Amino acid sequence: MKLKIQNILLASLLVFQSVSGHALKKPNSESESDSDSDIENGTEIEKIFNYDFYCIKDNKKICSYLNKKVDEATNSLSTILDISSKVNFDVFVDDISKYRIDNSKEVLALALDMNFSPLNPKNDNVENPYPNSKAIKNKLNLKENEEITDKDFILVLNNFKSDKKYLSKLQDEVTLILLEIYEGLYTLDKLPYPYNEKKIDNQFSDVNALEMANTLLNVRKDEALIGSMATSNENKYKKFSDANHIPEIIHWEDTLLGRGFENFPKLKYKYKRTIAIGDVHGDFNKFERVLRHAKLIDENDDWIGTDSILVQVGDLTDRGPDFKQIIDLLIKLRAQAKEKGGIVYMMLGNHELYDMQAGYFMLAKSDIDAFGGLAAREKAISMEGEYGKLLRTDMNVTLVVDDTLFVHGGLTYEFAVRGIDEINKHAHEILTNAPAFDDILNNYYRKGQTHPLYTDPLFDMTNGPLWSKYYINTPEEESCPELEKVLKVTKAKRMIIGHTVQEYGHINTKCNNKLILIDVALSKCLGNYFGYVEILNNKREIWTR
Repeated sequence: MKLKIQNILLASLLVFQSVSGHALKKPNSESESDSDSDIENGTEIEKIFNYDFYCIKDNKKICSYLNKKVDEATNSLSTILDISSKVNFDVFVDDISKYRIDNSKEVLALALDMNFSPLNPKNDNVENPYPNSKAIKNKLNLKENEEITDKDFILVLNNFKSDKKYLSKLQDEVTLILLEIYEGLYTLDKLPYPYNEKKIDNQFSDVNALEMANTLLNVRKDEALIGSMATSNENKYKKFSDANHIPEIIHWEDTLLGRGFENFPKLKYKYKRTIAIGDVHGDFNKFERVLRHAKLIDENDDWIGTDSILVQVGDLTDRGPDFKQIIDLLIKLRAQAKEKGGIVYMMLGNHELYDMQAGYFMLAKSDIDAFGGLAAREKAISMEGEYGKLLRTDMNVTLVVDDTLFVHGGLTYEFAVRGIDEINKHAHEILTNAPAFDDILNNYYRKGQTHPLYTDPLFDMTNGPLWSKYYINTPEEESCPELEKVLKVTKAKRMIIGHTVQEYGHINTKCNNKLILIDVALSKCLGNYFGYVEILNNKREIWTR
């Protein structure tokens, strides 16, 4: 079991995420009459992508517009991919909207195999197989029983003929086309390292808490092993970050998630803005960039957010090397905010908890070295250490700021009904009163007993609020009513969570934007993406940035 747990803890999320460009004028919903076009000029991009473009049915001249967007997308991919053989595909513009399963969700791009089934398993909102394959074959002058044999895949783009109002909301076109091609190449096993890495879900649902505690408490005494693993981690993350260039070509537009009194019922708010930032995982430079972009710090890393609240939802530590530098900056900013105006909230994530449980399997060697060694690092986060009080008594499990509930993993009703204050008080009591690791090992686990540091439901690795993926893994028809119960009992309008990496750096929402997921893999060790949420109380607006 020790090896099993170590293998699980060493598994890292190799997730690749996204963002877009806007050089061209979008199709005008008021423009002249539609016209069907046939095959346009074939395009070869640096001998990587060959495609022919067909317009099955135009809509407000969108075919010409999308042809240029495909060109931009393939050009961008060509700058980061080193593929030995050409990629050949056909592009068709069709009314995908007509074939949606859920009409509340739109689809811009759909990569299909030669059987007209989606290559991207996540793109599941269109009937399968694609219903209009006959029109595609007609454009290729193929009979109904003939197969397409000379292409790697088919890319269908939406003309939104059946959903014309969506044209006015169209955004992120290059990114969405680029990612659909990219996901198709992934399925076809045509991507080089690191883009061909399997995506690992680091949920610990099959790990027994007793066995995990025994493993952590015993292995922590082997500094040579921890040091070796930390060196391996650092090398692995550096190799990945050096090779990962997809964040350079993906750019998400700012998106308005909500506005008006329905989202902001108070007549007056003390602070104009709340900035919510997801998991940082030891990447100081990226965290610094986000803080500056949000106008919370100046070029000297001093606090300037005098009208603002900063909420960081946990997971400052692990993977990246800069935990000490990050927490030192936040301590400084918190003190400056008290003097100048504004508030800085640091919240617990499962990785802070993991540190306080002697879970050292995801540390980088530079992180350990910054403290002067593993023993010194362990002491620094103990109750008697430099950061112990902050971690164990100041950083909360959950928090309500104005109308927004914050928690790292997700708060379900069974915990919410206990009350925010009680949840935090209980967590702080366990963390501040936990004996030294040797005492826990000798006086509890070697005697067949457990300690709440590892077994309390609040810290449970499946359902606890620091670890929970309930809102991610549960269908919305079940999870959204649960969320409504939580929001009612906590007197909040929405919940913002981190913990679960959102693919391609895109901040996603569920339950009519009442659940906002902000772990965009900021750290270069995981994705190197960029994003945060800005709540503008003075304008009654919520934006992703």
